[in-house]
Amino acid sequence: LTLKPNRKTSRDGWSVTRQAADTMSLPAKVSSSVRIHETQAWADLVEHKKEIECTHLRDLLQDEDRCASMLLSMPAANPYQPGESQSASERIANTDGSIPQSSTILDYSHQCMTKQTMDKLVKLAEAGGLSEKIESMFQGKRINGTEGRAVLHPALRAPKEEVIEMDGTNVVPEVHAVLDKIRDFSERVRSGKWVGVTGLPLKDVVAIGIGGGFLGPPFVH
Repeated sequence: LTLKPNRKTSRDGWSVTRQAADTMSLPAKVSSSVRIHETQAWADLVEHKKEIECTHLRDLLQDEDRCASMLLSMPAANPYQPGESQSASERIANTDGSIPQSSTILDYSHQCMTKQTMDKLVKLAEAGGLSEKIESMFQGKRINGTEGRAVLHPALRAPKEEVIEMDGTNVVPEVHAVLDKIRDFSERVRSGKWVGVTGLPLKDVVAIGIGGGFLGPPFVH
């Protein structure tokens, strides 16, 4: 798929033409002739599913070692960085295994899965080149092959001093310029300084969104 700027023929400014399949960006570990569901890692997961599909979660929760291996604590002061190779247990800040109050906690022990399930899922991720894709995302590479764009979600959450480049330009300052405008507008609405055509402060907000775009207002409310 080749993307070309075309303001006249495409609603979002891009026209799409099809070329040979070997021009498409595929995961580094999977060749253009092999799809992810055709890999050995996928086949191993399918067989593993048959082995554990009759296992009850109640029994799995009795395995303390299993449950401990599925608890991940990520302290706010030690966020994930691209290229990091720490295991889940190594990211727990306190040496006694207790969870810091400032941590983000991921507990997936209540999923019907074993430690072997996770091992096989990791192998599937490796077969699909997931680590390379994560690295490319943080580096601002154009991994969105459909639209020919970078996927800059990390830049939306990066501190001001962070440097995330796309085509040689640090995009973080531009992101924070927009965030500052949002903060200024929000504070003026909350304080009553921003008024409507009647001259009265705004008290009601109509939130229009789909999926993740709609979750923010209910969480705040």
